Amino acid sequence: MIDFYMEVKDDVPQHIGFCHVLPGNIRDSIGTIVQPISSMRQEPIGQITIEYVVIRPLKDCPCDLSVSYSKHWKHGWTGLDIGHRGSGTSQKHNTLKKCATVRENTIASLQRATDHGADFVEFDVQLSKDLVPVLFHDFHVNIGLNQKAKQGGALTTLRIPVKDLTLKQLHELKISHETDECPIEEPYESDLHEPFPMLQLALENVSTHVGFNVEIKWTMQLKDGSYELNNPFELNLFIDIVLDAVLKYAGKRRIVFSCFHPDICVMLRLKQNKYPVLFLTQGATSKYPTYNDPRTQNTPVAINFALFAGILGLNMHTEDILRDPSLVKTALSHGLITFCWGDDNNNVDTIKYLKKLGLNGIIYDRIEDHIEQKESVFLSDDGSDLLQIAACLSPNSPPYLSEDSLCTLDTDGFNHQDTNANGNEVNVISFGFGVIGR
Repeated sequence: MIDFYMEVKDDVPQHIGFCHVLPGNIRDSIGTIVQPISSMRQEPIGQITIEYVVIRPLKDCPCDLSVSYSKHWKHGWTGLDIGHRGSGTSQKHNTLKKCATVRENTIASLQRATDHGADFVEFDVQLSKDLVPVLFHDFHVNIGLNQKAKQGGALTTLRIPVKDLTLKQLHELKISHETDECPIEEPYESDLHEPFPMLQLALENVSTHVGFNVEIKWTMQLKDGSYELNNPFELNLFIDIVLDAVLKYAGKRRIVFSCFHPDICVMLRLKQNKYPVLFLTQGATSKYPTYNDPRTQNTPVAINFALFAGILGLNMHTEDILRDPSLVKTALSHGLITFCWGDDNNNVDTIKYLKKLGLNGIIYDRIEDHIEQKESVFLSDDGSDLLQIAACLSPNSPPYLSEDSLCTLDTDGFNHQDTNANGNEVNVISFGFGVIGR
């Protein structure tokens, strides 16, 4: 039950009404319910709109939570080179000057960026109809149809959501993106160039010294009220399947999750504490349809949200940074790790400028065209620092921490351990309210 009070001048607040929110009203993992508000005389006086998120625990989690990367970030990990969709975007759009020569979000594309010295590769993950995590950016595919009508008829396409096709069907398709595709040099000479590779395949086949920035591809509501994808999977199920694959097959690989949906960032943080989470922000932009959620529209609001949610940091839109570079300083001053994304990054001078600002990672296309070949920063990093942190958590560790110990909590929050207090299974329900009354 929710009680409503009205402030009365020079008197105690007056109890004016109430409403009931029953468990049966909360049917999905994420949604909105509208409940009537009744007066003390049982008369309708208004209504309350409640936005909610239900976060269920990850079952049969294979993760050992004795050591966590969720807030672990070395001071030297700055200016990291991150391959966008692997070796770059392979589909044309208005702001892209040059396409990648390997099909995006394929094992071959990820490995090409890795071979040139990428520190991380970024890619998008969604589910097939039979609940297999696959790498693909667009929510829909355009399937070519041979027109049986008159001779010389144009080829038509059928737009189908990725979620409505099984893994086998996806692998059998001759597909095109929603925008025109650039010519690619490599034919499908091996499975490495096939679209829709399984997330497990990427984790097992790409060199382990390169980190993975795994973007959770989830439908967002646009400013006009529409959604990028209708009738998505049940959210807890979706997240659990992706997390299960990463926790089983990532091994020693560095993993960072990211998502434009702020509530999913919270879910990723609460369901597991092994890998860190970055909140993707759109900022003020005219390049893309505007998202409805103010937390991703406004970077200062996004900074506050990241601090509230206890996640590692932000992945900002570079268009926002170039407009106001002080946003980077603000985020860093609060101890937040900052990546950036956007077509503006596909320029050597811009990349150098962003690194000078102190950004921890820059996501861009065609790494081989923008930097000289190098080694990944993680190639010589064996994770021994976290083993030292784990040693500090053992029952035999001393009751003090030396000043030079890796167990020391840095004041800026970049490098510290984080563990779960216990293994109890608890459902977390988050609410947001809006009230209309008379």
